[in-house]
Parts: sequence; C-alpha cells; structure tokens
Amino acid sequence: NFSRSEKAGVYMSIVVYGQNDNLGSASLIEKTKKFFKRINNALIEVPLANIEIIFVDYATDTKKYSLIHQKLLESFSFGPKIADKVQFIVVPRETHINLLSNVMNTSLNKASVLEYVAKNIGIQRAKGKFVMTTNIENLLSDELFELIAARQFNTAVVYRSVRFDEKEATYDNFTFDQVIKILNEPWRANSFDVKQRCNID
Repeated sequence: NFSRSEKAGVYMSIVVYGQNDNLGSASLIEKTKKFFKRINNALIEVPLANIEIIFVDYATDTKKYSLIHQKLLESFSFGPKIADKVQFIVVPRETHINLLSNVMNTSLNKASVLEYVAKNIGIQRAKGKFVMTTNIENLLSDELFELIAARQFNTAVVYRSVRFDEKEATYDNFTFDQVIKILNEPWRANSFDVKQRCNID
C-alpha cells in the first residue's frame, strides 16, 4: 500500500548526500560540482524533465571544514536549469553523534557516514511522486531525463539507471565532456576502459 503523491508539481526527486570530513574534501567539492553540472546540462537537452534535487549536507565537522553547500555557493555558479531546483538540508554533526550513541547504540566511529540515514532524511522531505537516491560520484545519462520528461515510470517498481561512477583515474585520458559523451552513447564504451573506471555489478 505504499504510494507517493506528486507535490508542488514535482515528478522526480533526486536525493544525494555528502559529508565533508576528510582530507579528500577538495575532491568531494569538485565531484559535487560535476554532479550538478551534469544534471544542469541534461536539463538543457531535456528541459521538460520535472525534477528537484535534495542535497543532504550530512554531519560536516564545522570546526575543521566549511559546510559543503557553503563551499559550493562560494566557488560554484549553479546552472540556470537547476538554480531553483536545489534544496540543501543540513544535518548537524551533533545530531549524527546522538544517532550513533543514543538511537542506534553502535560502536561505529563518530566520523562514520550513515549514508542511508542521510538519504532517508532527504526522502522524507522529497516532493516528487518518484524518488531516486544516488551519490555524487554517479553521473546520470540524458536518457534518464528523457524518461522523466515523458513520465515513463511506474509505481511499485524499483529502477536502476545507466550511470558512470567517477573514480580518480576517470579523467586521466578523458575530459569531463568526453566522459559524458561516452555515458550518453554507451555503444562507444568498447573503446573505453570501463572496468578500470566504473564499478561493475
């Protein structure tokens, strides 16, 4: 009996999270920029795709690092297609520690990322009839946005999308635009070392 209704005219909610807690924080910010750039460019190609993006800024240690969304706003201009579609939800580090100690009763390190807790926080606030959870390393194809624009999803079905999982070596021999071209033309992947740069399930 699980169902969702479309609120505020949003068909698909895209929920993603980030935690700025380590020395790779610069890389995290750059990956986040590429994630938003990919969606903005997809919406230029498919302007009728009705989406919102919910970014859960999870438990960033503000004593050491700026919040992720603050760094983005300081250094990144959101494209015109997504500027009004992005919502940031900040989960304080104290909330994370309280979850670990008092709710989950776990011995996990206090810096551990509760990925699915973060995503569920975003899902609870999502307005879309359909919700997609993803990670900032996942670059999404134009085809996904074409399906969103055509409202081609069915309830009570779990979908997986075509995606490109970024790794550090992804851009050794390719530019961002070349990677996106390969993503949108999967028949060209035989000329690309997919196993080296993508997680193959």
